Amino acid sequence: MIDYSVAGRPSNPGDKNSEKKYYAQIQQRGLVETPELVEHVHEHNTAFTEGTIKGVLTDAFHCVREYLLESKKVYVEGVGWFFLSLQSRGTATAAEFTASCITGMSIMFTPDPVFDSLMRKAKFNPVSSRVAQAATLKAEKEGADTVNLAEAKAKARGTSSTGNSLEEESGSTDTGDTGGSSEGTGNSSEDNGGDSGIG
Repeated sequence: MIDYSVAGRPSNPGDKNSEKKYYAQIQQRGLVETPELVEHVHEHNTAFTEGTIKGVLTDAFHCVREYLLESKKVYVEGVGWFFLSLQSRGTATAAEFTASCITGMSIMFTPDPVFDSLMRKAKFNPVSSRVAQAATLKAEKEGADTVNLAEAKAKARGTSSTGNSLEEESGSTDTGDTGGSSEGTGNSSEDNGGDSGIG
């Protein structure tokens, strides 16, 4: 079951005062880290120990890292394609460009077609936004009979460290050091499908 809430955003991203439109935002249920993933794989009737599974995963992705640093694209069957994308400062001419103009590098990922079935198999469950959940919990603890959502959202907007409304941000959740929410992004085309940055 995939939990989602509905959040309002300006119809024109460049104009915060433009008419709002409402979109689904995923509500993450938490972060699965390596030990839990290893245990889960082990429980799927595999003959390998958890230590072996962890070792194979660790070694495999060390090798993926090595290939990426050799400017190779890596395809893991049933998972997808891993490759690098560069960020750089532009120069007026090609002759002026040197490696020092490269400012960053991202690991990109294109899912294997096997993931195309995710949408067909997904079941969606509407839930309250993070702001509404927090306000309701606070009211319950204080013994209140009602919840003022407008006040809670206004207060959240005023304390947002990003300057954005938490009504708009309510689909994201703190999952440790993952660096962002898991909302879908528009993918650009490449030779084997759309690209989505994960780095």
